[in-house]
Amino acid sequence: MGESSTTTTKSAKDRKLEQILKVSTELDLDPIHDVELFWIVEEYLSAPLPANWSKIKTPTGEETYVNSTSKITIRENPVKPRFKKLVQLMRHCESKKSVLDEVSVLELWTPIAKVQDILDMARYLKIDAVAEPHLLWIAKLAILEGLPEGWKEVRNEDGTTSYLNTLTNQKFSQHPLDDHFEGLIRVNRSRGVPQTSLRPDLYEWQPEIKFDEVEFKPEEKWLHRRVHRQPASGKWIPYLDVLGERIWYNLETKKETTDLYDIKILPAALCLQRSWRSYTVRRDMWRIHKAALVIGKYVKQRRFRKFVKKLQAERKLATVTLQKYRLSMLKRVEASKVAFERLGSIGSRPGRKAKANVSGIMSSGYSFRSVRRKVIHIQRAYRAYLERKRVGR
Repeated sequence: MGESSTTTTKSAKDRKLEQILKVSTELDLDPIHDVELFWIVEEYLSAPLPANWSKIKTPTGEETYVNSTSKITIRENPVKPRFKKLVQLMRHCESKKSVLDEVSVLELWTPIAKVQDILDMARYLKIDAVAEPHLLWIAKLAILEGLPEGWKEVRNEDGTTSYLNTLTNQKFSQHPLDDHFEGLIRVNRSRGVPQTSLRPDLYEWQPEIKFDEVEFKPEEKWLHRRVHRQPASGKWIPYLDVLGERIWYNLETKKETTDLYDIKILPAALCLQRSWRSYTVRRDMWRIHKAALVIGKYVKQRRFRKFVKKLQAERKLATVTLQKYRLSMLKRVEASKVAFERLGSIGSRPGRKAKANVSGIMSSGYSFRSVRRKVIHIQRAYRAYLERKRVGR
């Protein structure tokens, strides 16, 4: 009997192990190198089927999945694409050395049925979906997050919902995590709006998330995320459907699409307009700069020409002045020679040459005025000498 029980237990374990290995293969997980991601396999095996889906076995024993609404029958578990997407996200975050945020994990585990649920929760939390799309992750988290331990949701007789604290047996009309989400909204609003970008990877993968606790008290254990860049999507917001595919919803037209062309066309046009405007501004500034350089060069050249012209005029004036002075000096020397010759001829007969005692002063080039000034100086000195000599006697 004990051996039979042991055999049954072993076969159950073997079946469980075979099932885990089979699912890991379907999710592209390596049993040796991806051991840290095998929690995804466990979650996959315990994940409930989406609404309107059921699992049946064919007469051959094969498991198939049927949608009661669309009557579609498939062989693959409808939750498989979501968990395969989760594996891809985890590997992508590992390659980028970043952390996959809680919202993405929860949304892949239990997708939000309708985008209207997100908008209703955003309205309840006083988030403007059009002006603050970067805060809609908090509305998603409020939908996906379960009640804290010791709390349960109860339906009142009047149809309203209350929240019962099983430890104190107290009822509250407000959700116990509302204060937590309001704090998240307040902190993320204070950080401002993230930059938008048309980078393709932002549309394919989740924006890079960074967690921080520095602005909160340690006992509160708050985690809020900082998104530095987000895809430029205009009025479109993303959410995941039951198959894990990202659907884009337009807040104005209420249209849904998976075509990124519809998402990017308006932001791309706005980006081109901004780029063109900035180009025209830079072009006009460059033209003004070049014009300023030309004007500055012209002004400098004009000032230089004016300075050179003034210098040439001053040089010409100096040359003329020197020439006049030189001619005047030569005329004075010639006139002085005539004067010296006349002085040397005093007492001589007319027609005779001047005395030899004036030939030296005539050839010296001195002017008569300077010679006379020196002679007068010598005469005065001599008379003073004679006067001192006479008085001394």
